[in-house]
Amino acid sequence: PKCEKVERRVLTVEEQRIFLDYLAQNKSWYEELYKFMLLTGLRIGEVGGLQWEDIDFSNRFIYVKRTLSHQYEDGKKTMRLTSPKTENSVRKVPFFGETQKILEQQFEKVKRRKKDLGDRWRKPEEMGNLVFLTSMGSPIGRYNIESDMRYITQQINDIFRTEALYSGGIPKNFEKIHPHALRHTFATRCFEAGIQPKTVQKYLGHATLQMTMDLYTHVLENHLSDEMDKLDS
Repeated sequence: PKCEKVERRVLTVEEQRIFLDYLAQNKSWYEELYKFMLLTGLRIGEVGGLQWEDIDFSNRFIYVKRTLSHQYEDGKKTMRLTSPKTENSVRKVPFFGETQKILEQQFEKVKRRKKDLGDRWRKPEEMGNLVFLTSMGSPIGRYNIESDMRYITQQINDIFRTEALYSGGIPKNFEKIHPHALRHTFATRCFEAGIQPKTVQKYLGHATLQMTMDLYTHVLENHLSDEMDKLDS
């Protein structure tokens, strides 16, 4: 039997602008992390396990070698660095846009925060030299980011409601987002820029091209009317 396809959440260009504007205006701790995910398409576990040694600033590549996994052992939540989910997941992703600037900002921000917190800095030494951490120095888990994204969505919708109250219009709605939506958004921006699906597959570390093509189909559906206009003319 055929399974129903799950609608993938992808930020439109306008939603992406609203999201990034909110991060900048509110000085979000995770601003650099979200921008990095939008520019690389890394999974949240891959971002959580990324270390400074994995970044080649000379050749402008990010090497994805591990993932930060969360599991329960004897009722206790544990975190450990493991190998990526598939052989294809071990890959290198080129710097796009302001990737280098974002990484430099992240380095300086963590350095300042560590100095400010002193003994309260929680970074576990066994995790190595992680790039992205919580504001207290702990490794970043999926639930940290999911919770923060729920909060951001609520705040953006509160702003929309306030604007509608003053203008007398109907408030816009910013649909909820999750970490994987940023990965889908990265892929969509690649397709919109004309990058070939096979190349995007390598960026994303998909095991099969079909997984990438499922995202590509989503883009094609959104551009059907544009293509018909070409035929019209």
